[in-house]
Amino acid sequence: MKKKLDKEQLKFTLDLLNKNKYFEDEAPDIKKAKLKSIISELKANNIEVDEDFFLKLFSRQKFEKGLLDFTIKALKKYNYIDDTTLDYDKIQLRTLFTELRNKRIYPGEDFFIELATQLKLQYFDAELLKDIHYLASALPYNVMRNNLIFLLQITSEKVVIATSNPFNFQLFRELERLFKKRIEIYLATTEAIEFVLDRGWREMHSEKAMSDLLLKTPEYSASK
Repeated sequence: MKKKLDKEQLKFTLDLLNKNKYFEDEAPDIKKAKLKSIISELKANNIEVDEDFFLKLFSRQKFEKGLLDFTIKALKKYNYIDDTTLDYDKIQLRTLFTELRNKRIYPGEDFFIELATQLKLQYFDAELLKDIHYLASALPYNVMRNNLIFLLQITSEKVVIATSNPFNFQLFRELERLFKKRIEIYLATTEAIEFVLDRGWREMHSEKAMSDLLLKTPEYSASK
């Protein structure tokens, strides 16, 4: 877990350096550097970074830590976890809700409504989500289930999704790149996301199976 966290932080650091044009292809050793040696590699390549770079780097770390602390505190407040539920020294913001699901911990509306308020997002009611289960085929099943998302709508300007993991920033950036539209996020419970996905895909495959059966039935084929 620590190695994965370092790898993600290193990628963010390199992307930030590249975005600010501190290096391009002339300093390949930097791209191979480890997180703990990145500053040494910069100096070795005579690359000086200004204060703004470090402000952005550490503001992100502070931002994510603040979100993680708030989320854990809220989970404890509603008695979904306690001091022994997770390895808090290794927990990551992005994978927190996946780890909760793996432990069969499903926070309810009380928690997600408070989280939505804190993040200034809208909460998507579970019953309303269940009514649109027919949209379950909008993205590959494993992509949606593994990332705890459900695609609600695509317009000319935006892609609207419901998720129980609002901290999967990398996924949202990838969806934005894929659809070439901005991503609008609603919060929903993990239980509601899983229910609507499973129901939608189950009904879709049931309809396909029935259609295939009819096409293979001699009487039906003869009438054609």
